[in-house]
Amino acid sequence: MGGEVFEGGENPSVLRDVEVHQALMTVPSGVQVTIIVDACHAGKMLDRASDETFPYFSRGHVDYDKLRAHPVLPRFLDWPQWKAQPPSSSGGMLKCQAALWSACLQNQFCVELPIDERSRGVFTYIMLRSLTKAGLHASLGRLFEEVTETQADLRSRWRLHQDFQLHLCRACTEQRPFLRLP
Repeated sequence: MGGEVFEGGENPSVLRDVEVHQALMTVPSGVQVTIIVDACHAGKMLDRASDETFPYFSRGHVDYDKLRAHPVLPRFLDWPQWKAQPPSSSGGMLKCQAALWSACLQNQFCVELPIDERSRGVFTYIMLRSLTKAGLHASLGRLFEEVTETQADLRSRWRLHQDFQLHLCRACTEQRPFLRLP
């Protein structure tokens, strides 16, 4: 179950993947949508079956006090109330051309690394570097190749266990440009 957390103190707002999927179901065919999720547990926002459920992945115990001064920071919240969720009643195939870039697999977590002597989110760093190299009008497939090369470069320097994902809905292809201007 993926979700995005917004500031809210004791009761933060959470945008769940099923809510994003419901919104995408209203987007007409021919419209390009790009979603970038730099978070753990990105969920499945694109084409989905109505009875689809997702497993819960425990992160284990995290000592946040010990990690505060560490250059590599975890980037997740573990909310026990999300461990058991009923199946979603929302499903269906999208009409729009949606592409979902996510920072890691469902069973991985996103990290920050001291890249160029500054703590940086790995996914954001790689996406920006890849977009700069390939260009905003590059095809999704070409951009994913660049992302993979940049990720391999970081893996040669760090023990990086974060596999970026590009998911395309049924109506989208790898030939679609990342950005299409009118």
